Amino acid sequence: MTHQTVWLSVEEIKLNPNQPRSEVHFDKEKLQELADSIRHVGLLQPPLVRALENKQYELVAGERRLRAAKIAGLKEIPVWVQNQNDRQSALSALIENLQREDLNPMDTAAALHKTCKEYRLTHQELADHLGMKRASLSNQIRLLSLPLIIQKALIKNDISVGHAKLLLSLKNETDCLPIFQVIVRESLSVRQTEELLRKRQKNETSSSQKMASKKNIFLQQIENRLQEKFGTKVCFKGNEQEGILSLHYYNLSDLNRLLNEIGYSEE
Repeated sequence: MTHQTVWLSVEEIKLNPNQPRSEVHFDKEKLQELADSIRHVGLLQPPLVRALENKQYELVAGERRLRAAKIAGLKEIPVWVQNQNDRQSALSALIENLQREDLNPMDTAAALHKTCKEYRLTHQELADHLGMKRASLSNQIRLLSLPLIIQKALIKNDISVGHAKLLLSLKNETDCLPIFQVIVRESLSVRQTEELLRKRQKNETSSSQKMASKKNIFLQQIENRLQEKFGTKVCFKGNEQEGILSLHYYNLSDLNRLLNEIGYSEE
């Protein structure tokens, strides 16, 4: 897509509402370093804007450069102007920011989700636009389902995306929060976390099997006693907490016999 270079007042440029990066996540120190560089050598790569109605301009990509230019005291800056609709602008901002290494995982996840929702794109369609694998994009968006405390840890780099994906494999918040706390407290690597989860799963499986075995023995003993008492097949479906007990009968006479055995009366 072609563009033209023009000079604009920094106050004429509106911020892009589709900017993937949250304002609070701009590193102030790095922003000041960029401002110092711009003050000395100028703005080497102009931000990208699009023309709106009433001679207004909206930032498409380059918010960090725009903010640094303002800090450097520049009143006017060179910009590249392109004709883009809302969807094109959102995708351009997303692509530009995804190519940056310092965009945190939660901003990326939120931007991907917002773009899919607002422009009614499937994960596959957006992945095609961005040159990503659909599974990678979907897994990135799934980070938004993590508890807030884990999302904040991702933003602060207390844990990695690798850790987060392992936590997503757990069933619910009750399961993943204790594991998250161990990861942070013991500074576990992703590989160590995988090993922790393997051991946990093995212990849970063993415990479940033992419980099932105990329940089966307990229920089997009751079935045997009831079968001796009523002289018919008795079945349990369920467990010790909840289930169905059934008594089998084979004809009307057999049914009446069982009803008398359990004390049923039509009166």
